[in-house]
Amino acid sequence: MESKLSPFTRSCWAKDSGLAIPQENQAVQGVKGGLLFPVALGVIALFSLLVPKQAVAGIDTWLTVSAGFLTLAAISAAAFSRARRRGDNPWTDATAAFSFFYAVFFGGGLLVLHFWASVTAEAFPDLVPHFQKFHEVLPDVARLTLLGGASLILGTLLPARKVVRILPGLRWSFDSRTFFRRSLLFLPVTAGTLAATTLAPELIPSGAFHVTKLLGEVSFIILILAACHFFAASEGRWKWALLYALHATPLCLTGLHVGMRGTTIVPMAMWIYGYMIARRRMPWKYVVVGCVVLLTVLIPWTTFLKQTRAYEADGMAAMVQASARLGNSTLKERVGITLWSTVRRFAAPGNFAACRSRVPDLFPHQHGKVLKITLQSLPPRAIWPGKPNVSAELNRYSRMLGVVGKQDRTSSAVFNALGLYYMDFGAAGILILGLFHGSCIRLFREWTVGRCNYQWGAAVFLFLTLSKPDLHDVFVWGGGAVRMIVVSLPVLYLLSCKEL
Repeated sequence: MESKLSPFTRSCWAKDSGLAIPQENQAVQGVKGGLLFPVALGVIALFSLLVPKQAVAGIDTWLTVSAGFLTLAAISAAAFSRARRRGDNPWTDATAAFSFFYAVFFGGGLLVLHFWASVTAEAFPDLVPHFQKFHEVLPDVARLTLLGGASLILGTLLPARKVVRILPGLRWSFDSRTFFRRSLLFLPVTAGTLAATTLAPELIPSGAFHVTKLLGEVSFIILILAACHFFAASEGRWKWALLYALHATPLCLTGLHVGMRGTTIVPMAMWIYGYMIARRRMPWKYVVVGCVVLLTVLIPWTTFLKQTRAYEADGMAAMVQASARLGNSTLKERVGITLWSTVRRFAAPGNFAACRSRVPDLFPHQHGKVLKITLQSLPPRAIWPGKPNVSAELNRYSRMLGVVGKQDRTSSAVFNALGLYYMDFGAAGILILGLFHGSCIRLFREWTVGRCNYQWGAAVFLFLTLSKPDLHDVFVWGGGAVRMIVVSLPVLYLLSCKEL
């Protein structure tokens, strides 16, 4: 039976394992293709920074929003074309992967914020006011969103060769048979840590809680690698499907217990990243089918479950009640619940628009105060036992600016990177910190994918780059990336290296 690997991936597939780093010269992405692409990004960033907001306010909103989306989509298309010309997998290319993420969640989010009311006003009138409140500042939000995208993506093109070469290269032979057997044996560890952190967190020392939780979340990386081997294998696929199901179940049950929609659904979607690694493309036809089930069943049910868990302590009883409410709901009601739950999250600029609508007119720039709070997330609690709850501190600003309702005690929405950079330093902060943020994404990609084991690096890169639509600021994101590396790297080495 012929292998279904792409030619590039097949050339990287080691005889005893799977994907490995192709060649030393792949460790640092080149800048082939000339300077046109980075120069164009620089021009877009400077234009977005220097154009007066009063001038943008005089242009029709639909035009500024559409121009912002089309520009970001064109940047992403150019980044993908650039990666493919070099023979790289665009989904493990820092510039291509991040530009796709930004165009979808921020460029597409601009369209949602503007066109939502006119498209769905008759079907879902109750949702319209939530999006209309941003229309007054939407032209400037489009300008700043484009500035952020150009800055961040340009940052992913900044040279990283010298820094990457300083870092140690951590490669090993990834043995697929060993990985399968040991991952099965590791299942009780991940399930146990997830159960402990969910059911009895008070029993875990505060300094070890986050490390323990991350140990359980290593299952996400195992899911991606299991899916990667499933789509790359020509035979024996059943065992990778079994491994995926076994590791996804505890993660989903954790989400069901706490009533969190994302925690319940995300494990079911990790196979997409495995497909990207193995086939170098997005599985669009499978994604479309999955979205139908997601939109009509999973999201409405988990939403009902989250609402029920607010007053029902018995998890099984809550699931029964959620199922009953799902059965009694109409298709229109399900779609309305789904759209409100997903579009609000999909429209990533909505978080930023809430900030822009009040800063600086009603709420002054903080000149680094918010950024200082995020820096407190970097030291581990084992070193700083009294470390404050950074998310709670940031959520206080979210309530002050209307990102979360003042009486809402069930939601948590800290600022995305654009909102934080703008709140502290304005448009110039988006430009400068965006460049730095993008360069950190580039450095992270070059080390994980280029200098370490390719399978582990690609899985970690995709998970941390594409699975967080909120786009946390560089310090929160960077702290999470370091913790995931520290925990997942030794675990994956022990699970996949045949000769320890």
